Amino acid sequence: CTPIRILSLGSMSVACGACGGKLSPWQTFVASLLTALAAGFPYAYSTYSNALQKAFDLSISQKETIGIACVLSNFVTFTTGMIVDRTSVAFTLVLGATILFASFGLQGAIALRHITVSNPTAAFTFLTAAGNYGTCCLVAATFGTLAKNFSVKERSAVVSIAKSYSGIATGVGTSIYLGLFPSGDADE
Repeated sequence: CTPIRILSLGSMSVACGACGGKLSPWQTFVASLLTALAAGFPYAYSTYSNALQKAFDLSISQKETIGIACVLSNFVTFTTGMIVDRTSVAFTLVLGATILFASFGLQGAIALRHITVSNPTAAFTFLTAAGNYGTCCLVAATFGTLAKNFSVKERSAVVSIAKSYSGIATGVGTSIYLGLFPSGDADE
């Protein structure tokens, strides 16, 4: 069976497009691990913040302003739950992924100087905040679905494992970054 749509009614379970049957909560759990992994990448800002500071000649306060963008955007992320409730899990996942990848894609294009901006601090701050909002859409859809698909007895373990995948993403992102852009520090 190939899952193609996510229902927003009832238990928020995933329906199979081929046979119309419901997938088990454990199948939705495995699928949610990929979403949780994607949701963790924005937390790797500290990995590349010094390189960004150097490339754009940012002051420490400008670098920290960009870094605090995630915290600032959290003041409005309660709306991600409202989006899930008023639309569907699938819509929220697509919306979150689109915002996340567009914002960090634009951030990468600016960082690589494919796009020129007059105020890099403002651009990076806005794009980081937007990326965090996209991440929160993924989190609301993923963890809400997990919480509703599992019994109280299983819920804590399942959500904890999925949440740990968000943390793993930061380590993976850091390793990839350091592999592609090794540090030139003399203390290595």
